[in-house]
Amino acid sequence: MGMNELNLQLFIFRNFSTFENLLTTQNEKVKIVKIGDLNYNAGPDFLNAQIFINDVLWFGNIEIHIKASDWEKHSHSQSPLYDNVILHIVLEQDKQIFKKDHSPLPTLEIKKYLNTSITDIHVEKKSCDLDKLKEIFPMLILHRLKKKNDFIISLLKDLHGDWEAVTFHLVMYHFGFKTNSDQMLQLASSLDFKVIKKNINDVQNLLALLAGQGDLLTFFPEEVTKKYNFLKQKYELKRDKILWKYSRIHPQNFPEVRIQQVVKLIYGKNSLLEYFLNFEENEELSDQTLNHVKINMTIPLQFAYNQYYCKPNEFVLEKLKETKVESNKIVREWKKFGTKICNGYESQALIELENNICNKNRCLICPLFKDTNEIRQDDYIL
Repeated sequence: MGMNELNLQLFIFRNFSTFENLLTTQNEKVKIVKIGDLNYNAGPDFLNAQIFINDVLWFGNIEIHIKASDWEKHSHSQSPLYDNVILHIVLEQDKQIFKKDHSPLPTLEIKKYLNTSITDIHVEKKSCDLDKLKEIFPMLILHRLKKKNDFIISLLKDLHGDWEAVTFHLVMYHFGFKTNSDQMLQLASSLDFKVIKKNINDVQNLLALLAGQGDLLTFFPEEVTKKYNFLKQKYELKRDKILWKYSRIHPQNFPEVRIQQVVKLIYGKNSLLEYFLNFEENEELSDQTLNHVKINMTIPLQFAYNQYYCKPNEFVLEKLKETKVESNKIVREWKKFGTKICNGYESQALIELENNICNKNRCLICPLFKDTNEIRQDDYIL
């Protein structure tokens, strides 16, 4: 990953006090006394900064870009929010930017003060304030459940308010186990749910419908193909080509295996919604798959259903705390730093933190970020 503005903001925030003998592109002496406050809203990146330019103390704001020309690319010249920018910090000065009075905007090209081997900068977890970690779990969980709620409500709109159809689509989606989730959802969408409902008590028909619409018949006996051809004609089915992914996944996650699990799971369930709203155990699923279904499908479904009908959701959060810790790369990485993770509630919170703050280099807005300018080289991955 190349350096982006978030990387550069973080680097400058944590290192500005160590910079010496700085010069603007106009050869003016610069000393940053105070970097200012991170701006979470529209406008410059840092507000209320204090800097010396040629021994004159200036009060105002600082804007940071990868290239100086980004100032015009982002239309800052047309916005009064940027009138009080006193310093433009850029990685590369590719264009001179002027203020409204046509004088050059003081610009600091930071590239010459950086190690040229630096391509990516982020704070390592060992330098975060891990004591605060569990304090932010409720915020992270609610944010994660809200996103899942939005996904479920979008399905509800697409499926004309049919919660039973939504439940079927969710089952299919989550049995794609991320790698083939979109493909499984495409397969579900190729079938009118009324067809599934009519065949819910016929296990052979269910398998033929899913295998046939998924173009997976070659993995099953000939009678499944014959059954599908009959059903295809009966219900006038059409199918689009689905691009299944097989690379770097275990055989138990192959789509032809997962659709068999779906068939066993939904077979005989005259109300999928009722079954999954009250879902607890299923002997057909391994402990790991059962835990995945609870965490990623049934609990978010219960949460969304309650939200939709304005019912309390406290017990749903408690059910999430009763699930087991997930086993994935993110959880394993946090455990390396001595983080004790007790259940699925906590592992889901860490996944949300990793995906939406850590992986996006949003360290400056993270509650775990230590507001300090004491820098060690090993704080960064160079």
